[in-house]
Amino acid sequence: MLDEIDLRTDAVVKTGARILRLLVRVATQGKMGDSIAETLQWAWAPDFPEAVDLINTMLILYADHELNTSAFTARCVASAGATPYGAVGAGLAALQGYKHGAASERTELLFREAELSGNVERTIADRLRLGELISGFGHAVYRDVDPRAKLMLDCIAKRFPDSPHLALAREIIDVTHRLTTVHYNVDLALTTLVRVLGLP
Repeated sequence: MLDEIDLRTDAVVKTGARILRLLVRVATQGKMGDSIAETLQWAWAPDFPEAVDLINTMLILYADHELNTSAFTARCVASAGATPYGAVGAGLAALQGYKHGAASERTELLFREAELSGNVERTIADRLRLGELISGFGHAVYRDVDPRAKLMLDCIAKRFPDSPHLALAREIIDVTHRLTTVHYNVDLALTTLVRVLGLP
């Protein structure tokens, strides 16, 4: 299609919207509702209609952060005159890095390990003894708690105050803050949300 190589502002905006709808359809096996958050809730958390607001909040917190590695990569590729498809493809490639998108997977492994051991303090201490970083903690910009993570955990607590996943997240935070000087970040909040809602 010729419009995919049209780099005028209006055309790029329309192509961007098409790409976004395409990615949502891929993620939800062809569904598309009134909003991205509603579509994801319907496809991924049908038993939790209240999940729409939580999913929407997380999407906004990630989008509004702006210059993470994948967004910066997409901007660099776009500035070279690539099509929006090329820029998005580059951003997705950057997201696969172990320091970026894969950080959430490592945080999920930490949660699982803590559950299986039944002892959060031992899980964290064992990692520290091996010189490992604690997934879901630390940030290149935020020296204190990542404000996105705090907001997200507060939102989860309002909707699901008795969730065992939220309780585990809080215990991991408490122990890690006691044993280290690093603070929790948005990867920990995202992992908590995924677990609370049973998202894929």
